[in-house]
Amino acid sequence: MGTSGTWGSGRGDDVTGATPGGRRRETRDDGVARTRAALLAAAADVFAERGYDGASVDEIARAAGVWWGRSTAASAASRTCSGR
Repeated sequence: MGTSGTWGSGRGDDVTGATPGGRRRETRDDGVARTRAALLAAAADVFAERGYDGASVDEIARAAGVWWGRSTAASAASRTCSGR
């Protein structure tokens, strides 16, 4: 570990939030955006297969690989898909 307390060479070129491999860590906003994109893609697939009235949020979340406990993101995707 560098002298600044983050991973790096210790020469002052450390990147805050970087992993030991030099990649940027995923932020909460990155994760939310990734989850939302997965939910929207899954919703489109489920709607195409079952129709809007035949789809459920549980089925969309399962198809997206998202745990239903992420209800905030799921409800956001539901609002986005329904145009509300």
